[in-house]
Amino acid sequence: MKYDFSYPPVYPEQRAASEENRRYARDIFERCVNHLLKQGRRSMALNAESLDQNMQCVYRGEDGLMCGVGCLIDDVYYSEELEGECAAEKGVMRALRNSGVEPATHWYDGAGRYSVYGLLSAVQDLHDKMEPEDWRAEAATLAATYCLYPREQA
Repeated sequence: MKYDFSYPPVYPEQRAASEENRRYARDIFERCVNHLLKQGRRSMALNAESLDQNMQCVYRGEDGLMCGVGCLIDDVYYSEELEGECAAEKGVMRALRNSGVEPATHWYDGAGRYSVYGLLSAVQDLHDKMEPEDWRAEAATLAATYCLYPREQA
């Protein structure tokens, strides 16, 4: 039996599940990115707690806008209490799970171990910190960083 000695170790019985999980993560990622690219602008709201009345990124904003993670949360599971929480916090994770997204899904690659919740945190940063005109290029970088597409076999 041949084993992969990369770190962390990936055994043959894990590899099939890992590939299925990678496809699942890729589907989630593509839903998020396609939503953002179609929307073309950030989901923002007035930060009432800020003394200078700054705008902040939100899961659900004005005019029906949603961030890349917010688009995965079904309306019935969305609550304003989620605003201000990062994608990896318990309330957001619960809303995602209830909406049919499993954030604890992991996949392996020779470069490491990845998770949907880590990927969603990166998508949240893409929305919150990058300019919309840079989203497409940054999404391609994220896809490579998270090994969402299998490498070519030599």
